[in-house]
Amino acid sequence: MRFSNYHTHSDFCDGLGSIDDYCARARLLGFSSLGFSSHAPFPIETDWHMEAGRIGEYRSLVAAAKKAHEGSLEVYLGIEADYLAGMAAPDDGRISSFGLDYVIGSVHYLRSPRGRLFTIDEQADAVGAILASDYEGNGRALAEAYFDALDSMLEKSRFDILGHIDLLKKNNPLLRFFDEDSAWYRERVRGSLELAKRNGCIVEVNTGGMARGKITVPYPDDRILRDMHASGIPVTLNADAHRPEHLDFAFRETLELMRSSGYRTTMQLVGGRWKEMAID
Repeated sequence: MRFSNYHTHSDFCDGLGSIDDYCARARLLGFSSLGFSSHAPFPIETDWHMEAGRIGEYRSLVAAAKKAHEGSLEVYLGIEADYLAGMAAPDDGRISSFGLDYVIGSVHYLRSPRGRLFTIDEQADAVGAILASDYEGNGRALAEAYFDALDSMLEKSRFDILGHIDLLKKNNPLLRFFDEDSAWYRERVRGSLELAKRNGCIVEVNTGGMARGKITVPYPDDRILRDMHASGIPVTLNADAHRPEHLDFAFRETLELMRSSGYRTTMQLVGGRWKEMAID
């Protein structure tokens, strides 16, 4: 099977490397397709979302790459769109006007009980400070807040790929704010999987946390993967690459993890349509 990747962050947002850099790397690796997914412009100013004024340039450069690599690498225009209730959603009119090939829906932002916005995957010391001050050290409450936001997105929005379903575990090796083996956590995961199934989205298997040395397993882990397979939820293997050399990070071992969890196919874009491709 030729690899693909649809979760790619270039220098249009918080990634390192140009559109051309990533395409060159994908061709070197023998990829069948490569999709770009810059963080969509966000209603508040950040240092990691694409600026709204650069959307036209982003579309033009990806279109040029599509043409330049035609016949050897399928190049796709995507975006990773954040969900924050009342502020942003993957299927709002702003996103749908961009003429995209696909959309990744993700939850990064949460609003704390004190009304402060923060991202669940920012540096561990920052999340730890919010946990201590705004959640009074209650790690379960913080984890539940993440799943509440995730479930709200799955119920209210439509998109193609669900991004890093268990992103909250990124800082758990350092903060130990919840137990991934606890009954309540497993139940919340199963509830989100049920909503993902109803939503009809593809759930990505994402190696980004491994590439950045934060965790040793993908989003999601093998236990969640087994539940996903039992529920008939389709998957796609993604790198969440922020630099070209991470385009295929841990892909082979993660593909084996997918196989051992029951999966025999992964979803890829072929000629602009999602198709099941055999894992071999």
